[in-house]
Amino acid sequence: GDPKYGPKKKTLDIEGQALHEAKLGFTHPRTGEELEFSAPIPEDMEHLLHYLRKKELTLALYSAIMKSIK
Repeated sequence: GDPKYGPKKKTLDIEGQALHEAKLGFTHPRTGEELEFSAPIPEDMEHLLHYLRKKELTLALYSAIMKSIK
Protein backbone atom coordinates (compact mmCIF):
# COMPACT_ATOMS: atom_id res chain seq x y z
CA GLY A 1 0.00 0.00 0.00
CA ASP A 2 0.85 3.65 0.00
CA PRO A 3 2.59 4.53 3.30
CA LYS A 4 1.63 8.21 3.07
CA TYR A 5 -1.97 8.17 1.80
CA GLY A 6 -3.02 4.56 2.34
CA PRO A 7 -4.76 3.22 5.44
CA LYS A 8 -2.60 2.89 8.53
CA LYS A 9 -3.97 -0.58 9.26
CA LYS A 10 -3.09 -3.29 6.77
CA THR A 11 -6.40 -4.74 5.58
CA LEU A 12 -5.14 -7.27 3.03
CA ASP A 13 -2.01 -9.38 3.04
CA ILE A 14 -0.29 -7.81 0.03
CA GLU A 15 3.09 -6.14 -0.08
CA GLY A 16 3.42 -2.82 -1.90
CA GLN A 17 1.06 -1.51 -4.56
CA ALA A 18 -1.47 -3.83 -6.21
CA LEU A 19 0.02 -3.27 -9.66
CA HIS A 20 1.09 -5.91 -12.16
CA GLU A 21 1.96 -5.82 -15.84
CA ALA A 22 1.07 -9.28 -17.18
CA LYS A 23 2.32 -8.49 -20.65
CA LEU A 24 4.51 -5.66 -21.92
CA GLY A 25 5.55 -5.07 -25.49
CA PHE A 26 7.40 -2.37 -27.38
CA THR A 27 9.53 -1.76 -30.44
CA HIS A 28 13.26 -1.67 -29.73
CA PRO A 29 14.40 1.90 -30.51
CA ARG A 30 17.60 0.86 -32.33
CA THR A 31 16.81 -2.45 -34.02
CA GLY A 32 13.09 -1.97 -34.65
CA GLU A 33 12.56 -5.48 -33.26
CA GLU A 34 9.18 -6.10 -31.62
CA LEU A 35 9.85 -7.21 -28.05
CA GLU A 36 7.30 -8.76 -25.72
CA PHE A 37 7.68 -9.82 -22.11
CA SER A 38 5.22 -11.55 -19.83
CA ALA A 39 5.16 -12.41 -16.14
CA PRO A 40 2.82 -14.50 -14.00
CA ILE A 41 0.69 -12.80 -11.37
CA PRO A 42 2.48 -12.81 -7.99
CA GLU A 43 0.98 -15.14 -5.39
CA ASP A 44 -0.09 -12.32 -3.04
CA MET A 45 -1.95 -10.61 -5.90
CA GLU A 46 -3.59 -13.92 -6.87
CA HIS A 47 -4.91 -14.13 -3.29
CA LEU A 48 -6.14 -10.53 -3.53
CA LEU A 49 -8.02 -11.26 -6.78
CA HIS A 50 -9.61 -14.35 -5.21
CA TYR A 51 -10.70 -12.29 -2.19
CA LEU A 52 -12.17 -9.54 -4.39
CA ARG A 53 -14.04 -12.03 -6.59
CA LYS A 54 -15.60 -13.65 -3.50
CA LYS A 55 -16.53 -10.21 -2.15
CA GLU A 56 -18.07 -9.21 -5.50
CA LEU A 57 -20.13 -12.42 -5.54
CA THR A 58 -21.27 -11.78 -1.96
CA LEU A 59 -22.30 -8.20 -2.81
CA ALA A 60 -24.14 -9.34 -5.96
CA LEU A 61 -26.02 -11.99 -3.97
CA TYR A 62 -26.90 -9.48 -1.24
CA SER A 63 -28.11 -6.99 -3.87
CA ALA A 64 -30.29 -9.63 -5.54
CA ILE A 65 -31.83 -10.61 -2.20
CA MET A 66 -32.52 -6.99 -1.28
CA LYS A 67 -34.19 -6.35 -4.66
CA SER A 68 -36.36 -9.43 -4.27
CA ILE A 69 -37.75 -8.36 -0.87
CA LYS A 70 -38.66 -4.81 -1.90
